[in-house]
Amino acid sequence: PVARFDGDDQLVKALPSLPADNQPRTVLLVSRNATISGDLYPISYGSADLNQSFGIDLGDNIRIVGFGNDHDIGIGVTTNPQLLGVIYNGASLDSHVDGAPGFPSDRLYDTSVSNLFIGSFTDASFHFLGDIAEVLVYDRVLSAADLHEVGYYYEQKYGLETPYTDGAPYTIDGSTWAEKYHAVLHLDDDFLDASNEKRTINGFGTFDIPG
Repeated sequence: PVARFDGDDQLVKALPSLPADNQPRTVLLVSRNATISGDLYPISYGSADLNQSFGIDLGDNIRIVGFGNDHDIGIGVTTNPQLLGVIYNGASLDSHVDGAPGFPSDRLYDTSVSNLFIGSFTDASFHFLGDIAEVLVYDRVLSAADLHEVGYYYEQKYGLETPYTDGAPYTIDGSTWAEKYHAVLHLDDDFLDASNEKRTINGFGTFDIPG
């Protein structure tokens, strides 16, 4: 199942339990753009104040956005399903798309945790247009071996083309990866109700998740 965003709506959760300030974090996102034009945010959290947000912009080239502390990873967006990984260790930022590394960058964030937005930026602008299939957020840096294992699972589950070549079969539920690596946020079938596959998000909705 996926949530299909029409470019005018978002889901929001107040006060999420996500990494704040310059705490380490790993974000994994499986999504598909319907367009590559403009600023398009599948996920962001924090506040729309200088350096107090943390989000992903999938318009044109992929950017990791800290609202005034932004980084272009040097990889363009396509309209194919993509697995994006963002790894921040508290001082530097690494990323990959379908296993291909982006440009690293030294960054010092001051992220707040006022709101989590799925489908827009933290001020409810720059709406995403396309499908969001799965989101995982960890409050630590995953090792290369961990990323490979999770990447292989997603490669099989969503038919992606990546360099990940071995791991557990895709029939294992995605919650395995959330529990094994202690995710602080996991949005898949719990968030994307299997009875409403490819549903369109209409209006400004709220949702509940653990944490």
